[in-house]
Amino acid sequence: MDTSGTAYREMLTKRPLNVRALWGTEDLGLVSGRDVVVAARESESIILAANARSPLTVKGVFKAAKACNAAVYIEIAKSEDSYCYGSFASLPDYAARYSAELGHGIIFGLHVDHYGIKSQEDVQKSVAHIPDVVRRGWTSFAVDASHLQDWENLCATRDVCMSIPAYLGLEVEVGEIKGPGEITTVEEALFFVGGLNSWGIFPDFLAVSNGSKHGTYDSSLGEEEGIDLPRTKEIAEAVAPFGTVIAQHGISGTPLDKVSSFVNFGINKGNVGTLWQNIVFGLEMDPSNGNALVRDGAFVKNRGHGVPVDLWERIVTWG
Repeated sequence: MDTSGTAYREMLTKRPLNVRALWGTEDLGLVSGRDVVVAARESESIILAANARSPLTVKGVFKAAKACNAAVYIEIAKSEDSYCYGSFASLPDYAARYSAELGHGIIFGLHVDHYGIKSQEDVQKSVAHIPDVVRRGWTSFAVDASHLQDWENLCATRDVCMSIPAYLGLEVEVGEIKGPGEITTVEEALFFVGGLNSWGIFPDFLAVSNGSKHGTYDSSLGEEEGIDLPRTKEIAEAVAPFGTVIAQHGISGTPLDKVSSFVNFGINKGNVGTLWQNIVFGLEMDPSNGNALVRDGAFVKNRGHGVPVDLWERIVTWG
């Protein structure tokens, strides 16, 4: 966007409080995740949520977003915060720096992906941890207690959401995302979203188990992409009256023609992580879907792309 335009200048005054406290004098287009999802719904589009395990991903995604005049999310999961260079502490500063280098004008949200909750201890820790993450400039959260049974998931998600400011974006999850197998039902989705609404919690996005998986589909093991779009659409239509749309996880390795149809099935946010990791590492990929190629049980390194070969070999040895 034109940073001197009236719309952009007005947007700057309406950024979330935590963003204005940190970058109030800068033209940084960091907005609430709630604003991004409203724009996605109104334009009938799907927003890229780019997992930035490496901060290099941020710069590349920002360049593309500016060229396409598109809003994006930059995200990292709670589990990844403990071992990735892109972290809750570092990514906001990298995003601000790269946006400035590109002359600003990029509209984006900073999304905490998979804020995993597996126990009451995790719930209690979130009370102190989430406000600290908010102070660092994050503008959207995905609370993931999907490992728990439905009732426990609902209660844990409710309790964690109480620490998230209502003006920030919110994603919740029902049905653990782990590939083919058990698929989230419409009834489970309605119970979950309706239950949260009854406590005054109104999620923007619902992530469901619909056949996708995180990571690489290993064709040598017979793995293949199997996102159940008809079921996804049924769930999307059921939760639409609550103001909630679908967030699709595990897109890497999905045929691009299928991805382009997602918005027709109620999906307005698409998480992509493994693809960017493959690019940083310089792995050989299937050009039709970005899935890393596997030969003899190992990824195939392209010697002319990504990290140096000696570094890749050290990574493989360490792993």
